[in-house]
Amino acid sequence: MEGAVIPLIIGFSLAALLTMPFQLTGGAEVLLASALMVKGASLGTALSIMLVAPITNFSVVRHSYRPAKVKTTALYLVATWFMAGLLGVAVDGIQQLFSGW
Repeated sequence: MEGAVIPLIIGFSLAALLTMPFQLTGGAEVLLASALMVKGASLGTALSIMLVAPITNFSVVRHSYRPAKVKTTALYLVATWFMAGLLGVAVDGIQQLFSGW
């Protein structure tokens, strides 16, 4: 089980990364997350998409790029994706912990 954490983080981060090209604001990420959950995605994947989509779309990145430099913007995106991946793994772990009750 311990060796499976890194692929999970990469998977959740990849799911969050794939939402960047889509302009998911104003509640559209909820529809995407619910459709993914209907198709069998985990709750953590839906959470990571819902967290990352509104804060990594192109307009937010463009506005944060102007006052900051490339390194700061890249650090912002990487930290956001990484934290969304970790939170997705944590939510799935909690869900598995309490699923036996």
